[in-house]
Amino acid sequence: MKAILLALFLVMTTVLLAAGPALATDYFVIKSRSGILKVVNHQPKGGATIVKGPFKTIEEANNAIKETKAPDTKK
Repeated sequence: MKAILLALFLVMTTVLLAAGPALATDYFVIKSRSGILKVVNHQPKGGATIVKGPFKTIEEANNAIKETKAPDTKK
């Protein structure tokens, strides 16, 4: 019985440790070389630059794109 509980504990610990990084995804708003803004879930490579981020949710990143594209109406 102890061996079964120990095996179960080890399996559950392994599953939780493996899932941890997948659950902690960060989102970035990037600007490509051609000037297009988009949301990605990894740091950019190959000429794209981070405009804003990291964000914890994709909704926050999408809102940041809307704010970045919105014209400045304050005068």
